[in-house]
Amino acid sequence: MTMTEILPTVEVTPAVERFAFSVQKPQDWQQMPIPADETDFDNPTLFMPLALFMPAWGAVVFTVAARPAYGEGTLADWLMYLCREQELRITEFMPAAIGNTFAASCVCSQDSEAGEMKVRIALFEDGGALLSLIGMAPVAIWDSVAALFDQMITSFRLAAPQGSSVPLANW
Repeated sequence: MTMTEILPTVEVTPAVERFAFSVQKPQDWQQMPIPADETDFDNPTLFMPLALFMPAWGAVVFTVAARPAYGEGTLADWLMYLCREQELRITEFMPAAIGNTFAASCVCSQDSEAGEMKVRIALFEDGGALLSLIGMAPVAIWDSVAALFDQMITSFRLAAPQGSSVPLANW
């Protein structure tokens, strides 16, 4: 994929309709079914899955998930906390524009049963909900999908955004 390639936009209405969204994705990526499990929000690291996209050709995924926002802190604080709890090693940390809001974003690495993975995370708050956009791929193919994940993240739009009340960081 080149940076100038225009990807088709899909509209997704998850089980919780408040989180309906659109995102650009490659034509050959499929939206996978989401299990109808209840998410235990008492665990501060758990998110409710809203969508999962994968190509048929590899262990590459793009996920969208949500949970209630935390009571205190900034998006950068929350992202650092979640990365620590999930044992993700941050290699880059940066803001990202998503629609008319900003996200705390990072690139991380993580060991898995399939080998070392790279992960691109963007975290933003909307109307008291914390949303997570994650692209993950094996390190060996990361360079071929990194720009794609960036495009998918920046193309993400909630259908009915409620606005953010959480600062990006305390700079």
